[in-house]
Amino acid sequence: ITSIGDYAFSHCKNLEKVQLPKNLKSIGDGAFDGCDNLTSINLAEGLQEIGYAAFRTTGFKSVSIPDSVTVIGGYAFAGCINLQTVKIPSTVKAIRSCAFKGTDIFEVAVPKGCYVHPNAFNEDTIVVYGTEQDLADYIAELERKQKEQEALAALAEINRQLAEIDKMEAELDAIEEAEREAARQKELEEQR
Repeated sequence: ITSIGDYAFSHCKNLEKVQLPKNLKSIGDGAFDGCDNLTSINLAEGLQEIGYAAFRTTGFKSVSIPDSVTVIGGYAFAGCINLQTVKIPSTVKAIRSCAFKGTDIFEVAVPKGCYVHPNAFNEDTIVVYGTEQDLADYIAELERKQKEQEALAALAEINRQLAEIDKMEAELDAIEEAEREAARQKELEEQR
């Protein structure tokens, strides 16, 4: 078997695990679409194409795309609400529309030079062009900047509180000075 045909196992609700042959070259459109309980599959080296909606709404938590894949079809993993991580090799040249839309992927490294459709991932997914290390460096830099912003905000709050204290001290000084002046005036009146 070198290919799995379009919609071959579509909506097989009891399908949980699939062992694909090593000589498989393509997975057709919708081949495993709607297999909600499918949580385990081996995508072996040699696989070149993942078709349109091939794994839409499956139960995957993690996917590792083989080095032999060059195109990830539109909606290929769309709606996989448990999918949190995907490893995309440098061989992938195109990720089509909504390929990973509706997943739980927070961040992903995409090979430099790969065409990524603007709607391939969720709007809030961080997409970094480069290696996994580039992604890790980017996330570390974001975290550093966030901590820096938090520190600056805390410092600004401290400065605001110090200014408030200075204002209260000035008001107290003014009240004390007014009381001293009133006492001096009273003393002068009593002396007259």
